[in-house]
Amino acid sequence: MFGYWPVGTTAFALCAVSNASGIAVAADALPTFRVYGSSATPVATGTTSIFDSPTLTGVYLFQFSTASGFARGSNYQVVVSYNVGAQPREQVFSFAII
Repeated sequence: MFGYWPVGTTAFALCAVSNASGIAVAADALPTFRVYGSSATPVATGTTSIFDSPTLTGVYLFQFSTASGFARGSNYQVVVSYNVGAQPREQVFSFAII
């Protein structure tokens, strides 16, 4: 879980990318993300940005507004998708709206 966010704020978190050996690497392209509530229709989507490069390798920031489509007391999942060496990968993060 990456936190609890009030309605109407900007939620954000970091996603660390690694290869099959667990070594931090840059993704082939900027990862994308989709935010889901209780249905298979995303309430938010976007593209991550590189975070603190060149100090950190393979760390990306995702952020989005919770102003529209989010409900207080609900849980959400963020699916971050990317490729490493042309191999597709995904990570899932959870958060709640308070």
